[in-house]
Amino acid sequence: MYLLVKVCALQTRIEPKATLFPKIKAMIQNVAKEEVDIICLGEKWAQYDPKNAHAIDFSTCSDFLSSLAREHGVYIIGGAVAEKTSEGDYVTSCVFNRSGECIAKQRKIHLYLMERERYKRGQIFRMIKTDFGQIGVAICFDLNAFPEVGRAFAQHGVDIIFNPVMVSESGVENWHIYIKARALENRMPICSVNTIGATPFGSPLSGESMIVGFKKGHSSPAKLDIRVGKKNQEDILIKEIDLKYPRKLRKERLSERISFECK
Repeated sequence: MYLLVKVCALQTRIEPKATLFPKIKAMIQNVAKEEVDIICLGEKWAQYDPKNAHAIDFSTCSDFLSSLAREHGVYIIGGAVAEKTSEGDYVTSCVFNRSGECIAKQRKIHLYLMERERYKRGQIFRMIKTDFGQIGVAICFDLNAFPEVGRAFAQHGVDIIFNPVMVSESGVENWHIYIKARALENRMPICSVNTIGATPFGSPLSGESMIVGFKKGHSSPAKLDIRVGKKNQEDILIKEIDLKYPRKLRKERLSERISFECK
């Protein structure tokens, strides 16, 4: 197991399959030349058409990303798209290994407002083993508004959290604050990936994805090392993350668990 991992946030524009898939294929081909280990897309990266939310179905998205992971020998976190099942619809992220196998599915648990009318909530967070460490996937609201999720990942040995989001331009400031807070309070690297375009309700999505690591030599206080994506433009963020140093910080900061007694 090695401790340096090269992470990529693929910030794309929501558009029809005919133009979207070839563009993403070309972007990943370029990223693969940088010897990236893991690529993450944003939430609903292929999903939203105001007149047909299932314009690109789940299996089509999964097959497409699986083939790219296998071709280039990289892990791919497939953002999060709508998955139809016999039980109902979920917002689901698939994680593909370097051989293109889906090694985990993470379903969104904390649904946001109007999502509750359409989707079922997931039931469990998964710790996912890779050849560079253990990762967690928390979809948008799952991480941004629920600090206990980040802490649970930290306490269960996760090394880095991937956070596919769909955040409107008006919510970017709060989202960035949430991500920085989750990283600091858990001494945890985070890769949070947004899209650009618009939600089905017309709210603009401005991108501004963020990869957060830690500056070596700073432990008390710890200092964040941050890369932010372009606003209103497609972008490729690549950052090498040292997993060993945050492990040291977590050991120092989170070594004791607190028990509560209610009377």
